[in-house]
Amino acid sequence: MLALPSDFFEMIISFEAIEHLEDANQYLQEVGRALREKGVFILSTPNRLQSPSVRNPFHKREYTLRELRQVVAYHFDGVTIYGQD
Repeated sequence: MLALPSDFFEMIISFEAIEHLEDANQYLQEVGRALREKGVFILSTPNRLQSPSVRNPFHKREYTLRELRQVVAYHFDGVTIYGQD
């Protein structure tokens, strides 16, 4: 748990981090707690389907777009996903 009060941030940005975590749900729950009600959460992670043969040994879990949407939508409303080639 972050040592911050609830509803603290207007925006949280998390680039290339979720794939390194053992418990993504706990992380997303904590992000939701620390984010203000109308806050914005920006998250990036590699798409497992873009490089299926390249496995990073430091990644605990890599996500497809569908899997990422599912885990994030469980914790947040209004999820929009963008991709890059």
